[in-house]
Amino acid sequence: MLTIFILLLCISVFLVWWTYPRFGLWLYKHANKTEAKIYGLKTFSAEVGETRMVYLSNNQQDKPVLVMVHGFSADKAVWLRFARRLTNDYHIIVPDLAGHGETGFRKEWDYSISAQATRIIKLLDELNLDKAHIIGNSMGGFIAAHIGRFHPERAQSIVLIDPAGVKAPEKSKMDNMLAQGINPFYIENRQQFYTFFAMTMQKPPYLPKITKDALAKYYQGRKPQLKQIFHAFNLPEGKLDNHVGQIKVPTLIIWGEKDDILHVSATKIWQKIERSKLIVWQDLGHMPMLEDPKRTANALRTFYAAEFGSA
Repeated sequence: MLTIFILLLCISVFLVWWTYPRFGLWLYKHANKTEAKIYGLKTFSAEVGETRMVYLSNNQQDKPVLVMVHGFSADKAVWLRFARRLTNDYHIIVPDLAGHGETGFRKEWDYSISAQATRIIKLLDELNLDKAHIIGNSMGGFIAAHIGRFHPERAQSIVLIDPAGVKAPEKSKMDNMLAQGINPFYIENRQQFYTFFAMTMQKPPYLPKITKDALAKYYQGRKPQLKQIFHAFNLPEGKLDNHVGQIKVPTLIIWGEKDDILHVSATKIWQKIERSKLIVWQDLGHMPMLEDPKRTANALRTFYAAEFGSA
């Protein structure tokens, strides 16, 4: 009898261990889908070259177009609470980049900045959209800046939120880790994920422990993919350090001063964009649009009103 009890207990412990991360990930994805639906954002997909790109949109065809581009290792969900504040006045498009989210990963795809930027342009082509305001965070900001430089006819403006793409004069916490051979995006255990998550935001939205633990497991499984993508978008020939002055479209630069991923001193380089405006928030980190979506959305409205006469 005791043997049966121990066997059942072992089975129960195993089932809890096996299902815990899967339930946490399901909970996270289900919550994001529910939020998107509440905000009037529906899921669509489009053939973009070799990729079927999945994106969210409110499909407001008669409104100015905003394309929101997420950063490395993230997905379209990071824009939800920011996008909800703009859905009444703009045609919102929020894609999952190749290698991320529902668009998925394939080893043979090109993950360079130029390739990702080209996919955004092709998505606009597929949707019969000539121009858009391009908004990007981190790697997504790098992509937005690339579009502003090489495809200015397609970018009505660009908004760069803690963008990658240049070497900051001062080192961030992540720079110091990379110098020691540690990439905080490459997760091997739960504690590493918790450390990484704390670096991404100064004021993160609440996530239950079960969801964080599930995301930790998810990142562990993606480590080989993330290594390939990180290497591809950080190729030296793609960097913009000596080229930001070639960006001529209206540009808003937003930075959280407490950013541990990309040091705020990089703003000195980005400000070489002739038609640029800079905002630095002392209390925020790497993802202002997620840490304080209302403040970030209001900053965009003010910028658009000044540049285009409408908020």
